[in-house]
Amino acid sequence: MLSDDYYQVGGSLEYQHPTYVERPADHDLYAALKQGIYCYVLNSRQMGKSSLRVQMMKRLKQEGIQCASIDITGIGSNATPTEWYGAIVSELIRGLGLTRTIDFKSWWQRHELLSPVQRLKEFIEDVLLTHFSQNIVIFIDEIDSILRVTFKDDFFAFIRACYNYRADNSDYKRLTFCLLGVATPSNLIQSKDRTPFNIGQAIELTGFELAQAKGALTAGFAAKTEQPERVLAEILDWTGGQPFLTQKVCRCVQELDTPIAAGTEAVRIAAVVQHHILDNWEAQDEPEHLRTIRDRILQNESQAGQLLGLYQRVLERSPMGGLASDGSSEQMELRLTGLVVNRTSHLQVHNRVYAAVFDWQWVEQALAELRPYAQALAAWRASGERDEACLLRGAALLQAQEWAADKYLSTQDYRFLAASQELAKQEVQRILTQEKQAALILATANQQATQRIRVGSTVLMASLALAGLAGIFAGSTIYQQREARAGTRLEQAGVSALQQFEFQQIEALLSAMQTGRELKSIVGRRPLQRYPATSPLFALQSILDRIREKNQLLGHKGRVLSVSFSADGSLLASAGQDQIVRLWNREQRLAAELKGHQGWIRSISFSPKGSLLATAGFDGVRLWETTGRQVAWLREHRGPAMAVSFSPDGQTIATAGQDRTIRLWSLSGHLLKSWIGHQREIHALSFSPDGQTLASAGLDGVRLWTRDGEAIAAFGQPNTWVTSLSFRPDGQRLATAGIDGATLWTRSGQKISEFRQHQGKVNQIRFSPDGLVLATVGDDGVLRLWNESGEQLADFKGHQGRVNSVSFSSDGLMLATAGNDGSLRLWERFHSPLREFGGRQNEIYSIRFHPDGNTLATAGQNRTVRLWSRRGKPITVFSGLQGRSLSVSFSPNGNLLATGGFEETVRIWRLNGQLVRELRGHEGGAFSVNFSPDGQILAVGTESVARLWTLDGTLVLELHGHQGRVKSVHFSPDAQLLVTTGSDGTIRLWNRAGKQLREIQELAGAVYDARFSPDGKLFATTGSEGTVRLWDRSGNLLRELKGHAGAVYQVDFSPNGEFIATAGADGTVYLWNRAGTLLAEYRSEAGAIYSLSFSADGRSLATAGTDGMVRLWTVKNLDELLQQGCAWLSAYLQTHPDALRLCP
Repeated sequence: MLSDDYYQVGGSLEYQHPTYVERPADHDLYAALKQGIYCYVLNSRQMGKSSLRVQMMKRLKQEGIQCASIDITGIGSNATPTEWYGAIVSELIRGLGLTRTIDFKSWWQRHELLSPVQRLKEFIEDVLLTHFSQNIVIFIDEIDSILRVTFKDDFFAFIRACYNYRADNSDYKRLTFCLLGVATPSNLIQSKDRTPFNIGQAIELTGFELAQAKGALTAGFAAKTEQPERVLAEILDWTGGQPFLTQKVCRCVQELDTPIAAGTEAVRIAAVVQHHILDNWEAQDEPEHLRTIRDRILQNESQAGQLLGLYQRVLERSPMGGLASDGSSEQMELRLTGLVVNRTSHLQVHNRVYAAVFDWQWVEQALAELRPYAQALAAWRASGERDEACLLRGAALLQAQEWAADKYLSTQDYRFLAASQELAKQEVQRILTQEKQAALILATANQQATQRIRVGSTVLMASLALAGLAGIFAGSTIYQQREARAGTRLEQAGVSALQQFEFQQIEALLSAMQTGRELKSIVGRRPLQRYPATSPLFALQSILDRIREKNQLLGHKGRVLSVSFSADGSLLASAGQDQIVRLWNREQRLAAELKGHQGWIRSISFSPKGSLLATAGFDGVRLWETTGRQVAWLREHRGPAMAVSFSPDGQTIATAGQDRTIRLWSLSGHLLKSWIGHQREIHALSFSPDGQTLASAGLDGVRLWTRDGEAIAAFGQPNTWVTSLSFRPDGQRLATAGIDGATLWTRSGQKISEFRQHQGKVNQIRFSPDGLVLATVGDDGVLRLWNESGEQLADFKGHQGRVNSVSFSSDGLMLATAGNDGSLRLWERFHSPLREFGGRQNEIYSIRFHPDGNTLATAGQNRTVRLWSRRGKPITVFSGLQGRSLSVSFSPNGNLLATGGFEETVRIWRLNGQLVRELRGHEGGAFSVNFSPDGQILAVGTESVARLWTLDGTLVLELHGHQGRVKSVHFSPDAQLLVTTGSDGTIRLWNRAGKQLREIQELAGAVYDARFSPDGKLFATTGSEGTVRLWDRSGNLLRELKGHAGAVYQVDFSPNGEFIATAGADGTVYLWNRAGTLLAEYRSEAGAIYSLSFSADGRSLATAGTDGMVRLWTVKNLDELLQQGCAWLSAYLQTHPDALRLCP
């Protein structure tokens, strides 16, 4: 008679335990380890990983292979690296039977000069591989326990290194590792500075199937039923073959008091499951299993909402076969809980037990406990997302935003919070309107009161006059308080808009516009220094300077999986989860909806002339006219069609899909050619520009074919998922994207460069029409632009969740993206609100505006000084210079130009290039030249000396004191003071007679520049340590302006003295007010900026630096920024009329 403990619920099964069920993983793992292949068995908990290890070790040992097992949980996660690696070595000594041969303590101490990981390497090389001549397999179990250890990357990098050592040391071919645990390969090495853990063979451990399990599992309850196999089939129907649950239900059946009659198997097993597992499941869950799944989902609050939202979508799609698997990190995390499995490329609930426990009600309750706004969200959803009374306001909205800031949420959370934020903006606008109305009523009331006062008695008039006077002061105080509160709120709102811009560009601009409008209603025509808040200006300027997102097209319900521009740019097509193809016109309005597909649409392709559109989806491929008429339905594919592409001549359509077959069709729908292209499903197709080659890609790499189906080349890793292909317009390069990033190849399969910034899978890659840029989109929700060498040029964030598709417009100026958030977003490839000109060859060290504001002078590396018109037209070249030109200065009347550089001579010129005077004797060079305010004196900074010259060449004064180069010398506006700075780190103030009045020693490094304000009351200095300082006329420090990352090379005041501009090594220009508040930021992303200059009207700012380009930036006021914002939003306002209130 069988014992009552025939079935083992929990824990590892001993070798040849009667209930051990062999699965394909047993064969796969044995075969791989025998061949010395590194393996990893990564799966959810209680799937039998440790039991598999036990069986495998015993089997391998019987064949003479040395085996050791290390359980990471036994070491702990609080050990130091020395303790942790010591425990690893100790376990290997014990597990391999070396305790009598090796004394661990003495061996470990003898190697104490080595790092812990180096000691492990020494042990493997000098002990294991020397002592044993056989093959060695080391099993590392419960590897997820090490994921919390800070030095885990070193350990897994060491394992990868052992694999790489095989190339140089053949002994390492006898050493093999097998990793087991609850993790993904990407979890093992997460540092972006290290190569990912990309070795080894994944061993898939699936649930029990009836054919595998019937021999081992039916014996225990055979006495309880006449039909043991039928009983087991019913058990597996409930457990889905999950090992722990299956063993538990089998034991419950074994313990039944009454046998199971034939024909009652389904009813009896359902009753067993209900009574022993489902009823009061949390109390009955011993040993713990269901609670483990629950806790893994909920333990990390920052991602619990996202996992629950994803699981909700799996439940929603259960009647349709589950949620399409996309390999995203979110889906992998949900799979590791064990709650769902991947079947036929779809996520499905693992079994009926899980579906009954973790049902829709449980998910809703878990989300309710997680969210601080659960009741409000539930009521809003119940209203069809229409009842604004359910949305969050005030403190509740702020609390929700703070709670959500560091979390990954479901799409319904994002929609709810976005709707609440939009409502809050509308209410602010209503309050402002009400305040204006209240002010009007108050003014009317005051007028009526004044009339009553006039007809009263003299005493009464005097009393009321005093009261009225007090009221005026009180009213003024109340007004100031109200304005102060508004200023604080607007200051915070401006900062919030800037923060929002990092992930929502248009929404951030709308927020900044709203804040700017409110600020404008307060300040009217006030000067800038009387604004109660300035961050709204900074936010508007910064956003408008950097924004690329032009519009958002809404209308799809669910994910948008594909987007494509027509060749002439007149149409944009999109399609996805809602089974409808939508066409958008040039005005970005919905032009047509093409209905007919019965399932998700995966791919879209326009014919070269744009008159036809092909779409591929779950029900095959359909061919449409752009008017909406369906031309053909191609249904030959068995399973979903995943890719479709027109040939360049527009006469052939290529399709491929899950059935691994590539098919070529005529436009009439006639099948021309078909062949099996891959061993696994195909996800992407692309014709070469000449139409003679067809590239295909899918779950097993990339292949190139002739149009006759002959194989040309195959490249990429054979088991790597490739999602997208794109030929360069000249056909000489092929770009691919997929699970391991994006790659650029030659047509022969030679790798050129890799693009690795995306976090997670890259879903699509496209070349720009000019072939200079590649665009990629991925699971991380980011659109990225690259050059061919793999340098990232830009990244655009806006989508809430994964981005599935990207398309360039035919002129290459616009990009469209489609994402899981149901939106299409349109982006400008180029956006530069400035004018730039120059040579991009030689560095420019100095730039100055002419006093009339229409001409600029530049001095640079190529020994020339140039005059340019404001539009960038060259006017004059001053030649004959003997060294690099470092400084230029116009005389106040604009008739003369002084130049200095790495030569002993300073020159004074007329603007037509005629040389007027040479001032010689500047040993080491002239590093700064500047005219006095009256134009009669030229100040020159040289090696340790500043010199003052008259224009006829007479040396007036020499200012000695600096120990090193004098980097700048400038007069005060009244010409009574000079300020000099030097490489010795000092600032010196002098009077007109040459007497030093003050020496200021800076904190560290050189002081590059000093300038007086136009009113002469203060001066600003810049230096190598990155801080701009403002000083009063006597040299007392007033304030510090911090923001630059690196040296600040130059500073300039606007002519009216309101603004201070600074620039430096970080390539950024900052605009400040005199109070030290940052007002604007201009980024060139073209290297260091050495020099800058305001125009005479203060409206333009010229900069120049390492790349040899002159850039003109416009300094805009609030009205101009609001106007610029409306211009940028013009297309968005046409498709979102609710936002028109921002641009009346």
